[in-house]
Amino acid sequence: MLRVRLARSGLSTSRLGFGTSRLHYVAADKRERLLRAALDLGVVHIDTAPLYGHGLSEQRLAAVLRTRERDAYVLATKVGRLLTPAVVKDDDGFVDT
Repeated sequence: MLRVRLARSGLSTSRLGFGTSRLHYVAADKRERLLRAALDLGVVHIDTAPLYGHGLSEQRLAAVLRTRERDAYVLATKVGRLLTPAVVKDDDGFVDT
C-alpha cells in the first residue's frame, strides 16, 4: 500500500483511506471483517465522525481498533457536532444539535 508522510505532524498514513460514514448499515460480522481486511492490506487511514450513524461509527470502530496497536492506524475525525439524548428521539435515539 502506498504511504505518504504528513509534513506538519510527521505521521505516515496510507494514500487510500477507509471511510466509515455508511458502515453502520453493514451487518456486524461483515463490518468487522471488512475493517480488519482493510487494515491487514495496509489501509491505515480511517475516517469517522460523531454524526456517522449518530455515534455508532465510532463505537463500532472501537471494537476492531482496540485489538490493534495504537500506531497501526491513523484516525481522522471531525469536531463541532454534539449528539444529545432527546425527549423526542429519532430512530437512533439522538438529535443532532
